[in-house]
Amino acid sequence: MDLELLRTFLEVARTRHFGHAAQSLHLTQAAVSARIKLLESNLGVQLFDRLKRDIKLTPEGNRLLRHADLLLSGWRKARQDVSAGGANQQLSIGGSLRLWDVMLQPWLHTLRTSLPDIALIAESHTPEVLTRRLLDGVLDIAFMLEPAHLDVLQIQQVTVLELDLISSNPHASLE
Repeated sequence: MDLELLRTFLEVARTRHFGHAAQSLHLTQAAVSARIKLLESNLGVQLFDRLKRDIKLTPEGNRLLRHADLLLSGWRKARQDVSAGGANQQLSIGGSLRLWDVMLQPWLHTLRTSLPDIALIAESHTPEVLTRRLLDGVLDIAFMLEPAHLDVLQIQQVTVLELDLISSNPHASLE
């Protein structure tokens, strides 16, 4: 199977728009549409319900979503493992979107400079997707504000974030 078809499928599923997916993938909208039609033809199912201004996944599309994500992650991990650029080890790290700018980017930069022999794979997702990717073995570590408390996951607090109250009301308080 052509991995580009799966990448295109995932981007259309994420954006719910062929034009936005095309822009994100640096393709024409016609190329995105052709890839989706080819994938649907290969699988023998319709993956999207195309309404006037709305695109929704069909039940078959929803079932493919998880598999496509795992296939691409597995390929990325295999490619990284085989050609890690001289790295002896690799670490797959995920973080929630809310933590990315606040904590994870600076930390990853520090980690990368202090441990250059480790190949890093970094992703940002919602806590639900991060939890699923941990359970599937795609991620080694995930950082999130509200982790799911499951017996199979080891959860450890790594920092405390300080929050600031911002309001247009000068007399606002927490009390």
